[in-house]
This record gives sequence, C-alpha cells and structure tokens, in this order.
Amino acid sequence: MGPPAAGKSTYAEELAQQGWIIVSPDAIRELRGSAPGADHLDTFFLAYRKTEYALRHRRDVVFDSTALTEDVRRSLRKIARKNSCAPHLVVVHASNRTCLTRNRKRLVPVPEEKMRAMLQDYERQYPLTARERWDSVRVIDGTRKPVPA
Repeated sequence: MGPPAAGKSTYAEELAQQGWIIVSPDAIRELRGSAPGADHLDTFFLAYRKTEYALRHRRDVVFDSTALTEDVRRSLRKIARKNSCAPHLVVVHASNRTCLTRNRKRLVPVPEEKMRAMLQDYERQYPLTARERWDSVRVIDGTRKPVPA
C-alpha cells in the first residue's frame, strides 16, 4: 500500500529477486492495452485470480498496488486466508513532495490533479489499516528503511 511513486514497484522488484511473484494491476492493464485507471473491475478481477492461483501453488506473492480502498485490502486478506496464507501489509511511505517529483519524471505520469487526489486518499486510508485484520503491518519509506511508529 502507498501512494503512486512512493517506491512500491521498486520494493516489489526486490522481492521478485528473492523468488516472489509480483501481481500488478498496472501491468495487467498495460498488457491488455487499457489506459491507466481504466477497466478497474476487470483488471482487479484478473489480478485477484492471479494472486489466488499463485497462493494455491504455495508461492509468495506481492500485490503491487496503491490499495487505497478498504475493498481492495479486504479482498486481498480474504484471498490469502482462503488459501491458508497469512496476509501481511507493507506500507511504502514517501512524502507528498517526493511522490509528486518522482511522478513528474515518469514516462507516463499520473495527471497532477489525480495524483493529488490519490495522495489525499492515502492520507485518509493509511490510519484505517490499524483496525484491519492483517497478520502484520510494516511501514517503510521509499528507501526501504523502517519508519518509526
């Protein structure tokens, strides 16, 4: 979980180097030729199926997504538990300024207005994770350092 350009995909790539499977709704959208943010329901349906398949085959999975809605996070916990896996949440945090700067440097940046809205969503959603039923919640910054509680 984290805002766009916080470093989630970079962290996911680090886990992939250790054998983890990355499930990325953005990558699924790209493969399907859909615009960023388009085909949300179909994209997440496919991402959840891919996650479930990997977990069923006892693979470690990192779901590379902003996860800025309780519905997405609830679905992921449900899929993990259905497959007898412990759901863990990693929150990748970076300052709004850092995210906005990184986003502007992307090949295909998130539009500024959308980006600011997603940063506000993150600020609203992050505190809610404390009451969600994760086996653990770990907060790291964009450089992978633990963030003090």
